Amino acid sequence: MLREELAAVGEPDPLLDVGGVARRLSVSVRTVEKIIASGDLVPIWVEGSRRFDRDAVEAYIRRRVRVGRARR
Repeated sequence: MLREELAAVGEPDPLLDVGGVARRLSVSVRTVEKIIASGDLVPIWVEGSRRFDRDAVEAYIRRRVRVGRARR
């Protein structure tokens, strides 16, 4: 419900935590940790907690799709 309410008032989507990124990518939290360590996905630090912009996660996916196609 919160997402719809935010969209209705023009607010951006809430940030994702590591678990949310893992669910979006359909991978484990450990895999997300590896992606972060590689520098391919940079967290936003909020009071000592890592959060991720949804657009940054989607951009990561788009980059990976292009890399995957280039390898074929």
